[in-house]
Amino acid sequence: MGPTAVEKLWEAVHAGERWAVEAVLGYVLPRDRVIELDRPAAEDVREALASGDLSASEASDLTSALVRLHALEAAERSNARKTISVDYTVRIDDDDDSAAEKYKAMIGAE
Repeated sequence: MGPTAVEKLWEAVHAGERWAVEAVLGYVLPRDRVIELDRPAAEDVREALASGDLSASEASDLTSALVRLHALEAAERSNARKTISVDYTVRIDDDDDSAAEKYKAMIGAE
């Protein structure tokens, strides 16, 4: 964009031309914004959408993120409850007294 184009854009912004203001804000403001909620819950998203604090696309994105977070939390809780059961089978030949003694010592048998 050359100096003349910038001057024309600046004049349009000062004249209150909506297209010019939107163009400048589109370059200046970040595409995403920070949204703070007291509790990240569906009800909070609905309230923010109803009050106009969130756009429909922001509410959709936030709801999708909440669904993924809840799924991750559920998976973490499920994994925390899992236990591993291992069954050890030891074969001891009657002919091998040293193996039998080692096994007895390992399990604490006399």
